[in-house]
Amino acid sequence: MPSPSELRAQALRVLRGTQKQMNSAEWVLGLEDQDGATRHAAAVALLDVQSAKVRLEQAQLEDIRDRLSANEAELAGACRDLERALKSLERVRAILDQARRLTGVVATVMAKI
Repeated sequence: MPSPSELRAQALRVLRGTQKQMNSAEWVLGLEDQDGATRHAAAVALLDVQSAKVRLEQAQLEDIRDRLSANEAELAGACRDLERALKSLERVRAILDQARRLTGVVATVMAKI
């Protein structure tokens, strides 16, 4: 069972990697072939990823320790699934769905701060 510190580090690692991938030329060029709704969803997802990353980076571990532990399974699963989805850029929808899932769990953890 990972410690709250390890859970936070894992989520931040995945969020940073996701942000980097979603800012890559490959990602941007891949979105050019998508419809407007998908491009809009990608922009919103990127903003959500950036926001979740900043909030988690700025949070004091002692303030979120219990909520990280309470959401351990969901947080670990969301990180794992997003990392899998990022391996294939053709799966834009899957990446957006998993990014929304992870940022939702981070929002739950951060809700009371």
